[in-house]
Amino acid sequence: MVVGTGTGGLVAYMLGPLRMSTHDAKQEYLRIHASNFLTSPEPSLMAEVLKDALKGVLDSRTEDFGHGISTMQMTSVGKLAPTCKFAVTAMTAANLSKPVMLRGYRGRSSPIKCTLLEALLATLSDAQVLPPVPIGESVLEYFVAATTGRCNPTGTLLEELPTVFEAREISVIVSIGSGRPAPAVVTGQDDFLQAVLNLAQSCHEVSQSMESRFSRHPGLFV
Repeated sequence: MVVGTGTGGLVAYMLGPLRMSTHDAKQEYLRIHASNFLTSPEPSLMAEVLKDALKGVLDSRTEDFGHGISTMQMTSVGKLAPTCKFAVTAMTAANLSKPVMLRGYRGRSSPIKCTLLEALLATLSDAQVLPPVPIGESVLEYFVAATTGRCNPTGTLLEELPTVFEAREISVIVSIGSGRPAPAVVTGQDDFLQAVLNLAQSCHEVSQSMESRFSRHPGLFV
């Protein structure tokens, strides 16, 4: 099972269901970055450029699966790699206190109906720079990236595991995140705001918590 948040969600998808090599995943990531979506003058234009770049990467896999996959329903993603359970986390704009799972498989609870492209846009749409992503049919909900204090989705993953695998034991949890933040040097208001943002997006606190939680089980959390 692989779960990711933000760019980690995109990388998780490429390495998981798409079964890309790390080299190919890196090249596709750089291809999205080369779109320069962050240089667009308006948030709405940034979102459109990012959407087009993501769609290009996803639909370039047509030759592997026989059709474009950007418009595939998220719950159908499991058909691409039946042995890999994949999900990304995001937050509704109305509730920024708890992340939600956008699942590529059918869980016990009713899934949030969205396409693969919508799910990836939602987990990537940092509210600092991009507008919320509308998802839904008759009633729209707006989603943003689960960044503030939630960049490391390990806790969300652990809550999800029993609903997917029931009583099976955990063999290993591999957490690949932002790591230990560098010391903050604050010399002005802009530096202060950036330091606060970096702290909110840090994965280190969650990592420390998990290391403590699994300290009696060497090698389980790495």
